[in-house]
This record gives sequence, structure tokens and C-alpha cells, in this order.
Amino acid sequence: MAGAAAAVNARYTRTAAWLHWIIGALIIANLVIAFSDGRVGTIRAHKAIGITVLVLSLVRLGWRLTHRPPPFPDDVTPAERVLATGVHAIFYALMIIVPLAGWLFVSNARELRPLSWFGLFPIPYLKLSPVIYALARYVLEWLGIGFAVLIAGHVAAALRHQRIGRDRLLARMNPV
Repeated sequence: MAGAAAAVNARYTRTAAWLHWIIGALIIANLVIAFSDGRVGTIRAHKAIGITVLVLSLVRLGWRLTHRPPPFPDDVTPAERVLATGVHAIFYALMIIVPLAGWLFVSNARELRPLSWFGLFPIPYLKLSPVIYALARYVLEWLGIGFAVLIAGHVAAALRHQRIGRDRLLARMNPV
């Protein structure tokens, strides 16, 4: 019984939890901006947030590689464990690939506009070729849509665990 209680009460580290919520909020903000009116100010914010997500995601990946996540509670089925593990791996990939695709996209556009982090310092261009521009645009658009769908599913699953399953799975990601 002690092992079951420990698994139920096991939590992510505060650093992992804070990174989870901050990166999640930034990604959702960026998705909202991506589907907004496209004004110059919002596009600049979108780019800066994307760079922030990329940097924080690399920090989070490093943290994840050096700090094991807590074990799943005993009532999480083997199928749910496999699904959750796969979804988390896809999230990590998207948190790095999508911002990189955006950076490559703006770096290889025909007309380069200033790229900076919230106007505080310039971000270098990753100038490669027109082919990279087209590929990055395609990747950015389609993976961005996939990202939004995956986030919706992730939120729905978390709410299902909280409201229907009434388990403590969501509490594992509480940063306080």
C-alpha cells in the first residue's frame, strides 16, 4: 500500500511544473496570435514568443532528461500510460520543431523584416534557401494546426481525469 500511496502523491518537480504551465500559456497565446488579424505588432510578439518557447522548451527538455517524472498512479491503465508517454514525446518534438520552423520561415522570406526578442535584442537569421522557406512554411502551418489539436486533446484528457476519474493525476503538475 505504501507504494500506491507514494505513486498517487508523487509530483513533478516545481521547476518542471512551472515550465509546463509557462510554456503551455505561451504556446496557447501564440496560437491565438497566429489566427489573429496579422498586425505588425502582433506578428512581432508572435515571433518573440516563439523564440521564448524554443528556449524554454530546450531548458525543459534538459530538465526532463536529468529529472525523472513521477510514476503513474496505479489506476492509470497500461494503454493510458503508453498514450500519455507518446503524447508527451510528441509535445517535446513540437515544442522545438514548430518554433524552429517559424524561425527558418521568417529567416528565409524574400523580404526580411527585423527580428528581435520583444525589441530588447536582435535575433540572428537562419538564412538557408528559398526551398527551406517553402518547407518551413508548410511545416509551421500544418504542425501548428496539429499542435492546437493535440493541446485540445491534452486539456480534455486532464479535465477527464480531474472531473470524471476524480484521480489526483492533475495535482502532479501543480507548481505550488
